[in-house]
Amino acid sequence: MERVYTQAAVRDGPVQLQSKVFQGFGSITDSHIQFAFNALLIIYYNQLLGVPATTVSLVLAVALCFDAASDPLVGAFSDRLNSRFGRRHLLMYISALPLGIMMFFLFSPPAFLSDSQLIGWLFCSVIGIRLAFTVFHVPWVAFAMELSSDYEERSEIIGWRLVSGWIGGVAFSIGMYTFVFAASEGFPQGQLNPNSYPDFAVIAGLLVTWWCFLTAHLTRREIPYLVQPAQPTNLSPVVMSKQIWSVLLNPHYRKLVIALLFLAMVSSFGGFFDALMNTFFWGLAGEDLRWFSLAIFGAALGIFLAVRLPRYFQKQHVIVVALLINMALAIVKVSLRFLDWVPENGDPMLVWVLVVQELLHVIVVTIPMTLFPSMLADLSDHQEMRSGERQEGVIGSIVGFASKLISSVGLIFGGLMLDHFIGMPPGAAKAGIEIESDVLFRLAISDGIIASTLLLIPIGILSTYKMSRTEIEGIQAQLVIKRL
Repeated sequence: MERVYTQAAVRDGPVQLQSKVFQGFGSITDSHIQFAFNALLIIYYNQLLGVPATTVSLVLAVALCFDAASDPLVGAFSDRLNSRFGRRHLLMYISALPLGIMMFFLFSPPAFLSDSQLIGWLFCSVIGIRLAFTVFHVPWVAFAMELSSDYEERSEIIGWRLVSGWIGGVAFSIGMYTFVFAASEGFPQGQLNPNSYPDFAVIAGLLVTWWCFLTAHLTRREIPYLVQPAQPTNLSPVVMSKQIWSVLLNPHYRKLVIALLFLAMVSSFGGFFDALMNTFFWGLAGEDLRWFSLAIFGAALGIFLAVRLPRYFQKQHVIVVALLINMALAIVKVSLRFLDWVPENGDPMLVWVLVVQELLHVIVVTIPMTLFPSMLADLSDHQEMRSGERQEGVIGSIVGFASKLISSVGLIFGGLMLDHFIGMPPGAAKAGIEIESDVLFRLAISDGIIASTLLLIPIGILSTYKMSRTEIEGIQAQLVIKRL
């Protein structure tokens, strides 16, 4: 039997600009977490606390598996929730405080912990962050998907999400590198100063809580315009499992998920090396990394292209071209160093060469980051036509589940590579050990060549994706008639 949905109010015209902006604030939380995990965590636990890279990657991978398993359940629960806060906002409110607390714990382990206890602390903290963020992120993503039914406005909404994330991430990274991880006489590379991490823990914990709460609170006005079940629904695990299975039977959705799955693996594998590449291969300090914030201008151009290009080309074709360019940029970046065509480490010009490369990278990365969620929103209409249910939460959460599960594989692979192929010595920074040139060479090959060429897999899959704009608009027209 088809489910009946109600709306307390019908929207007259496009979504208000302030609502688009405020929903984007949720991505600032994500940007803070990504900065913590990508720029600092491996340096802190591997180089300063001496935990082997394989162990760090395994802990992160297992935590991702726990996180992944919770995504579809949270999504299904959110889809069927009936409350005065709508289907999404209650969970967004609940997650804010636990997320901040666990972020504080991650970067402030007690000094008296043994090696095994430190690993346990890392594991529990990462698990806590992942689960709390899931409770926020899954309904927040679903909320953005259902905010508009317009083909182009959906991309615009995602664009505002990315703008907020980039601006918030840039401001956060500049603040951290300028004040918390500032260079000092004893630590010219401030990110290698162990005394700075407790301060970072407090600031990061407070900010992620603030942004979770703020985006939920400022978008409450949109709740009446969102559909929700006309009556309380069955929230049993059996019923929710059936909802998940219904989405997985959608052939278009499966293909998109598989493409995203491989893209997530490549991202986690390559991302595991980024902080080490910047610190040891390129020899960058915090004051150098601050200039990378200029890449925000690339994000603005990338969002503009992501919104405009689908007017003339299919979204999946735009993504394929962007991924090909991204792959080429990564290969060229390290190849120029091997050919001695870029300035030496320590040369001020090197920073600007890398900033330009990062600017180009951000442009082409922003395009799929904008269009993939937009394509998922399009598929929510297709799924409603097939099943009679609005399942944005499940649609978004299964992607989260698959991405996190396969990302764990990328993390484990990256950790094994660091320990057994690259040969990165744990605790080297704390002990003052200089990293050998052949180790740095293997690090660059792994990051710039191996990781980037793996992008050919999602590129190949997306090249066969057939869902078109014309088909989506036809489905939406049928749904309008169906709901009358």
